Amino acid sequence: MKKGCVLWFFVFVLLLAPSVSSIGLSPSKMFVEYSQSREEIFSIYVMNNGDTAIDAHLYADGRYEDLIELPFEIIRLGIGEVREMKIKISFYKGVIEPGEQHVKIGVIAEPVGLGVSQTGIVPKTAVEMKVKFDVPYPGKYASLLLAIPDINAGEDLPVSLKLRNLGKETISNVKGEIFLEEDENLAGKIEFGMRNILPKTDAEYGTVVNTTGFKPGNYKGIAIVDYDSLKAASEVDFRIGSLFVNLTNHSKYFEKDSITPFDLHIQNRWNGKIDNVNADIIISREGNQVVSMKTPSINLNPWEASILRTYWDTHGLEKGEYDALVKINHLGSSSDYNLKVYIYEKIKIDITYILIGIIILIILVDILWLWRRRKSEEQQH
Repeated sequence: MKKGCVLWFFVFVLLLAPSVSSIGLSPSKMFVEYSQSREEIFSIYVMNNGDTAIDAHLYADGRYEDLIELPFEIIRLGIGEVREMKIKISFYKGVIEPGEQHVKIGVIAEPVGLGVSQTGIVPKTAVEMKVKFDVPYPGKYASLLLAIPDINAGEDLPVSLKLRNLGKETISNVKGEIFLEEDENLAGKIEFGMRNILPKTDAEYGTVVNTTGFKPGNYKGIAIVDYDSLKAASEVDFRIGSLFVNLTNHSKYFEKDSITPFDLHIQNRWNGKIDNVNADIIISREGNQVVSMKTPSINLNPWEASILRTYWDTHGLEKGEYDALVKINHLGSSSDYNLKVYIYEKIKIDITYILIGIIILIILVDILWLWRRRKSEEQQH
C-alpha cells in the first residue's frame, strides 16, 4: 500500500471511531478522620466533561481497598452531567498500620454501549483520587517538622518547629534543642520547652535568631526533642546569601583556528534577584594581551544557576596555555577570577594515507601466506 493511501486509511478509521469521553472526579484528595470503631460517609462527585454519554466504572485500589464500600460499580452519565456519590469507609474492617495511610478511589469511563462484550479497541479514560487518614500510634508518638527559610547576610533568621502528637496519649513534657550548623561547625543553638500536647493535635515553637557573625553559606538546622522519655528529630537545609555571583565552572579547551563557545557557569548567591549580570574576559599569554571579549547580560533569580556565553575566535593563535582574567559584573561591582585555558590542535588524518597503508598490509599478509604455503609444500616433499 502506498504511503498516501496508508495515511488516508488511518484518517478514515479515526473519523469512524467514537469520540473519547473525558471524566472528572472531585475532590482530587481528601482527609477523613480515623476512628477504629466507626464508619465515615463522605461525598465525591463524578462528572462527564466529554461530548457523549459515558458508562463510569467505580473502583477502590490500594492496600486498604477493602475498607471502601461503593454505592454502584457502574453509573451512566449524560453529556455534562455531574453525579454525587456517597462513599462509606469502615475502619473496623481490618488492622491498619499506625501513621499516615491512604486508599485510592478511581473511575474509568467508556462510551455507552462499548462494555465488556465489545471487541477491538475501546477508548477509555480514567482518573483517581486519594482518601487519606492518620492512624494514631499506641501510647505517645511525636512527629517533628523544622522549617528555616533562606535569608541574606545580616537579616534575622525565622526558626519554627511544628510538633504533632500522633499517639493515643497526651504528651506532657517536651524539652528540645535546635542546632544551626555550617559545614558541621556549630553556629547557633536554641533551647525550648512545651507542655500538654493532646492526641491528634499540633504544637508550634517559633523564634527569631540574630545572624550577626554568621558567614554566608550553606547551613543545616537540626532539631532534637525529648518528650516523656522518648526522642524525635528533624533536619532542614537553609542558606545565608551574600550579594555575590559565583563562578562555578568554565570552558577550558578550545580548538585552534576555530570559533568556539566560551561558557562561564555562574550562580546567584543572593536571596534576591540580580539584574544585568555580564562578564568581561581578557586573554593573555606571557603577559601580552591576545584578545578581550564581553558576554551579553542576563538576569538571575534568587540562587539561580545559569551560563554566560561568548565566542572565542582562535584563528592565527598558537596552541598551548593561556591566561584568562574573568570579571563578572553585577550591580555596579565585579568579582575577578584568574583562569587557565588551552588551545589545542586537532590531529588531521589523511584518508589517502590510511587506504595506502591498508593496501600495503593486505599485500604483506598475502605474501606471508604464500610463503608459508610454499614452505609447507617443500616439507611434504
